[in-house]
Amino acid sequence: MEINNDERMKIVVQAVWQTFGEMSAIQLMNQTHQERPWKETPQSRPIDAQLMASYFKAEVVKL
Repeated sequence: MEINNDERMKIVVQAVWQTFGEMSAIQLMNQTHQERPWKETPQSRPIDAQLMASYFKAEVVKL
């Protein structure tokens, strides 16, 4: 069965909420600053969209 983009987005949002919904903003900040996209980006620079996409596809969203 093929999943359309709206269904994929719903799955992603539900997974994010289930995983991170109880965390405070400070907890989320502390966690993200330990992850590859933030570690590989110089301070005060924008994080490359491709780096973010590849990280989340490989480490977070496993559809």
